[in-house]
Amino acid sequence: MKYSRGTSTDVPNYVTENGYTTNINARAKVGTEGQVSSELFLYDRQRDTVYTVNLSVIPGLTDKPAYQQNDTSKAAKRDFRIGGLHWSPDSRYVMADIRSNDSKDRWLMLLDAANGQLSTLDRQRNEAWVNYSIINDLGWLNDHTIWYQSEATGYAHLYTMDVRAKTQRQLTSGNYEVQQVSLSNDKNAFTCIPTKPIRVWLNFTASLLPAAKQRRSPHWKAV
Repeated sequence: MKYSRGTSTDVPNYVTENGYTTNINARAKVGTEGQVSSELFLYDRQRDTVYTVNLSVIPGLTDKPAYQQNDTSKAAKRDFRIGGLHWSPDSRYVMADIRSNDSKDRWLMLLDAANGQLSTLDRQRNEAWVNYSIINDLGWLNDHTIWYQSEATGYAHLYTMDVRAKTQRQLTSGNYEVQQVSLSNDKNAFTCIPTKPIRVWLNFTASLLPAAKQRRSPHWKAV
């Protein structure tokens, strides 16, 4: 990882002994100070060899935010950090949670441990910012299916995806957000806390079993 130092910000100080405004040399603007640009390596224990994973395949690294669309200068590659690496149960794949330092993008990338190739599973972009604190829950259901949260609809909801076919399934929907998601030990159900516009907090469980095997309906039930 490499660290970059942002430009400090001048903050006006209006209350001074001589009555004249002076500038206070303050911290850099959010997103520019002490950010990290990540690199990723794969170590093959059998060959005792380290491979560098090509992160340049991450889509949209040079995309400008909306407020810079009229800027004709060449866009620089944005820095990013790897928020987490999650191995599949059979250790064949790694799901990498990658986040841009300007908080405009979150990528879920799939690393094939056999060849070191990286591919895109999901990209979420928000011209304001991606709320990493909410969509922080994710994991594997089995050797080829992941679960994760996304604000693609404007609200944080729960999704699954088969990483082989890249087929996505949305488990929750509506004008509320799903938070504090956890997967049951048998991996047949989720427990989460959805927020309601009237600020009523409820616990719900989502069954992952086929409809024919579910003991109750609807798909979500209070617990």
